[in-house]
Amino acid sequence: MTARILSRQFHGAEGAEAWRVLPDGAYAFFRSDSFIGSARFIDAISGLVREGDEPDIDIRGEGVTVLIRAFKGRDYGLVDSDLDLAQAISTTAREMGLTATQRRSRASGSSRARPTGAGSCRSGKACSATIDGRTVQTKI
Repeated sequence: MTARILSRQFHGAEGAEAWRVLPDGAYAFFRSDSFIGSARFIDAISGLVREGDEPDIDIRGEGVTVLIRAFKGRDYGLVDSDLDLAQAISTTAREMGLTATQRRSRASGSSRARPTGAGSCRSGKACSATIDGRTVQTKI
């Protein structure tokens, strides 16, 4: 495994502006004009991925959410090769005319992305998730 990278390093890296690091990994949403455009993007980035390092993909007609997982077997944390992959995916998206979309958080007004269907929760604590643009509050 290569050296771990902190979220602030990931966020500050050139070419990774579209990505947001959350507890389960680094996310980015790339807007597409069609499902076929989204599928072509997935096909294009499939050649960038090493076996065993495949990101989680959510493909829809309006775009693609990519998650580079922080959990890798027994290990936890993003590493240099994850940042390299994120930068390569972002470059491919730009070359294909896809744009990265960052959603605004309603609570803070910040421009930090909250990917569709993702959230942050800890056992016994209140948490929220944004699902298809709607924020849901719950306690686990």
